[in-house]
Amino acid sequence: MKRRLAIIALFALAQVGVVVSFNEGASASVLLSGSTSCHLVNGTVDFVPGVTASPPNGMEETTVYGVVTCNTPNVLPAVTTLTGVFKGIIKYQKIPAPDRAQKCSHFKGASPVDQIVGGSQYVVNWNTNLGAAVHSVVTYLGTYSAIGTATTLNLNFSPATATVSGSFAGTIANLDYILPIHAPQCPIPTGAINASPGSFLNM
Repeated sequence: MKRRLAIIALFALAQVGVVVSFNEGASASVLLSGSTSCHLVNGTVDFVPGVTASPPNGMEETTVYGVVTCNTPNVLPAVTTLTGVFKGIIKYQKIPAPDRAQKCSHFKGASPVDQIVGGSQYVVNWNTNLGAAVHSVVTYLGTYSAIGTATTLNLNFSPATATVSGSFAGTIANLDYILPIHAPQCPIPTGAINASPGSFLNM
């Protein structure tokens, strides 16, 4: 009888819009919006299988990783601290075939011959003074740039080619790595390359 009365009581509460929770320890993650700019505290790019002058046909991939600290004035809801950790894979393919995205002359430049292709994304896990926030999923498709100087390679994934879901959904994402790869930036070996100061993530 008591069990039946308890069920009836719960049903009545639900009808008047009262939320009944059976997990008092659960808490909703914060969904962030607005915009932020972040600098890489540390980060790496891992080229697979690497970029060479005369490679065989095949796709190139980069595993991207970074730890960021971000500014907060334009973030909603209002937070005082915002940090993130991201990781993912970005794939490149020369279009049209033959596919030599691993070739230096295709990979480098303001408008490389090869392009970012489907399945290229990274996930940013956010933490704030309010607690963990909903992660962002950033997907790229289209162009990028890899501009070489005497001492660096500036690998930039343009906001114009990005889509974001989760936190900061509907915004644009610009990921820019400054890598200590000296001219002529060829070959670029496989393995993690540490990002240099000045690298950033803006959302």
